[in-house]
Amino acid sequence: MKQGFIGFGNLAKAVYLGLKEEKNIEFSYYSRSKKDIDIHFHKTLEQLVSEVDIIWITVKPQDLGSVLENLRHLNLNNKTIV
Repeated sequence: MKQGFIGFGNLAKAVYLGLKEEKNIEFSYYSRSKKDIDIHFHKTLEQLVSEVDIIWITVKPQDLGSVLENLRHLNLNNKTIV
């Protein structure tokens, strides 16, 4: 199962560290800047959404509105959003 994070701050890092040993899970993320971490970085939100099954929204509350607005225009069929 492919899981992707929108934003990769403390919350995403905690989820990732808690789940990274699970079998059959691949992780990637989209963020305004590339982080120093061993998971795949997507340059666009569209790329992330098209390639993952589960989307973790892990942005600060003040950024949530713009993330949701951008997600609204993407195909989210068969996606789970956390």
